[in-house]
Amino acid sequence: MTLEAARYLARATLWGGLLALFMSTRIWAAEAETPVSVCSVAKNPAKFDHKIIEVIARFESDGTEREGLFDSDCGNAEIALLNATKVQGRDALNAALRRGFLGTVDKTITATFVGRFEWHPTWRQQTCLMPFAIKNLNVRMKTVSH
Repeated sequence: MTLEAARYLARATLWGGLLALFMSTRIWAAEAETPVSVCSVAKNPAKFDHKIIEVIARFESDGTEREGLFDSDCGNAEIALLNATKVQGRDALNAALRRGFLGTVDKTITATFVGRFEWHPTWRQQTCLMPFAIKNLNVRMKTVSH
């Protein structure tokens, strides 16, 4: 292979990789345009399985290990968060969790969570979201009596 052919191949590979990265980013953005509720996901988890979704939800945490997404209109429906430590917007969520008591016992946190949804019908926690981003964070402190 000549030097010129090798350079051409390297440039083509680089541009092809950049194009693939750009297209995957555009697909992610297009796929997650319409927000869904925890209720709609809970009612039909197979429809959303392995899809990128955007969920507007109430976030709840015990302050140490359990955290999930809830909707007051759905009773006990929950979407667990998995691998949510290094996510865009997590620092703001962590700061909100540290205000007042640890966790959400004294506050209501709502946000938009964007990530890949997975449904595992045989798991104890059947619905899971692996988030990419947490945005539109809103924190409202509650009055807690002792």
